[in-house]
Amino acid sequence: MVVRLNIMTNLAGNHSPAIKGDAIEGETNDKAPNLSLVKPLISLVIPTMLRPEGLHKAMHSAAAQIIKGHDIEIIIADNSPDSSARAQVEAFKKTTDIPVKYISEPKAGVANVRNAALTLVSGQYIAFLDDDQEATSDWLAHMVSQCRSDSTSAVFAKIEGRTSADVKNARLKLRFFSRDRDGAPSGVTDKFDGCGASLLNLSKIDAQLLHFDPRRNQTGGEDDALFSAIQNAGGTFSWSKEALVYEDVPERRITKRYICQRSFAFGQGPSRICLEKNNFSPIGLMRWMTIGVAQMIVFLPLAAITLPFENAFHMKCLRKGCEGAGKVFWQKPFRQKLYGDAALARLT
Repeated sequence: MVVRLNIMTNLAGNHSPAIKGDAIEGETNDKAPNLSLVKPLISLVIPTMLRPEGLHKAMHSAAAQIIKGHDIEIIIADNSPDSSARAQVEAFKKTTDIPVKYISEPKAGVANVRNAALTLVSGQYIAFLDDDQEATSDWLAHMVSQCRSDSTSAVFAKIEGRTSADVKNARLKLRFFSRDRDGAPSGVTDKFDGCGASLLNLSKIDAQLLHFDPRRNQTGGEDDALFSAIQNAGGTFSWSKEALVYEDVPERRITKRYICQRSFAFGQGPSRICLEKNNFSPIGLMRWMTIGVAQMIVFLPLAAITLPFENAFHMKCLRKGCEGAGKVFWQKPFRQKLYGDAALARLT
């Protein structure tokens, strides 16, 4: 609750009561706050954990954003146990006139660190950039423009994977880490993506929904749960193919093993969401599991047959087959721990 109230308290002003929906908590009249007086501020959030080089790129690309009519604040949420990014952020502050805020969340977890960042948000918009991403200078301008044009709750940007690793078929495998919607034009969409390189429009989202589920700290999917809740509450989404972010992929991730593991975890998302309290749907769960079985039957044999070729079709079949398996085997013993303590152990 602290996270949710703080966001809207900051939006209304440092000493204003919290906004909840269209009313102000603590007032007895029905008069809504005049949000037209709120400064069009964008809070650009960068969660980080022991990635100083990636954080450097992310922060400097955030500071290089060119967007007229809006101010930016940068929020760095540090998920390392010893606040290792603090000195780096303090040094970065001296290189920019943009306000920079820092918060330490020592308890490892992808939801924990995002929730910590939300307590510092002051803007009408929240943009998320991961610490392995670098935004082009017009990224935010395109995102805000698309959001205002479509009047939607959130916007998702194009992501292009890149690597310096010398890996066989790297270009082919990098497609897994990219997001281009198969060249779809910009506009309203019913599909949501991950939190990295996204923009939230707080004027279109119920403040009570702005919280990442800590139960997903180790497995990820906290962003899927949030966007699903927003969609179920009537929220809408946009896609911007003009807004571009690069994602740096290390060598250890450009492997079939990792792609299979990540695809399996991604496939578990829809099934798990059907068990959420605010989205409980046994029928929905059975539907996703049925889809998963069909994907396994179709794509896993095709992936095996095309194994000697390792071409785009093979990689697609492998990914879809693993996603299908995740939809079927969503139960706790099969959940992949890619974040939180597992990520911390891998990086230390």
